[in-house]
Amino acid sequence: MLALSRLAQHQGAILVRRVAGDKALPAYTVKEIVDRTDGVPLFVEELTKAVLEDYGGRHGPKSKSISALALPATLQASLMARLDRLGLGAKQVAQTGAAIGRKFSYELLSAIAGGTERELQHELARLVTSELVFQRGMPPESVYTFKHALVQDVAYSTLLHGDRQQLHARIAEAVEGCFPERVAREPEILAFHFMEARQIERAIGYWLKAGERAAQRSANLEAIRHLTRGLEALRTLPESPEWDRRNSHIKSRSARL
Repeated sequence: MLALSRLAQHQGAILVRRVAGDKALPAYTVKEIVDRTDGVPLFVEELTKAVLEDYGGRHGPKSKSISALALPATLQASLMARLDRLGLGAKQVAQTGAAIGRKFSYELLSAIAGGTERELQHELARLVTSELVFQRGMPPESVYTFKHALVQDVAYSTLLHGDRQQLHARIAEAVEGCFPERVAREPEILAFHFMEARQIERAIGYWLKAGERAAQRSANLEAIRHLTRGLEALRTLPESPEWDRRNSHIKSRSARL
């Protein structure tokens, strides 16, 4: 379990004001932020940003009532609210990036995202400006990283189950069709996305390739792990002569490691 250090009330207040910068928050708002987050620095930072986004620029809050600010009760609610406030386009880009992973490239994102390049870059810029995502480099060579794994988790959690499957299928097919060097280097990535897309047969093939590649590097434990994932996937399918052949092949290959 991740241990999260906690700040005392005065330390939390200092952090809130540091994040707020030149935007002066009322003392009671500062106190409520620290109280609601239990002084956990990560929570304090994210919740402060959520409150600031409810403020009217440099002119103070949109409402003078503290209750009207609707401070999220949890970090998850805070991050989800921030995603929603960025608009549907930015949220969909975040969801797609979250399905790819904690880190995702513009090149892969643009291969599966809808809309124009200009629209995609606009929504990415909104995510970067919000500091939910960090950017390295410039499109089309840019790479993006979610600021926290929690941000990725929240974005991914907002996808419906059916949408997740379709998205993972699009990611796998884009990697398979457009990035052959990544397929050769990381077949386990394809295996993962095809598993999430419920395309089990294709996933098994890539688990086997991942196992073979690891074995060639003498990374035997990794090879066994990939082959085991392939065997577990195989066992979700109905038995047949082909099932028997693949089952025997995976077991004999694992036994030689």
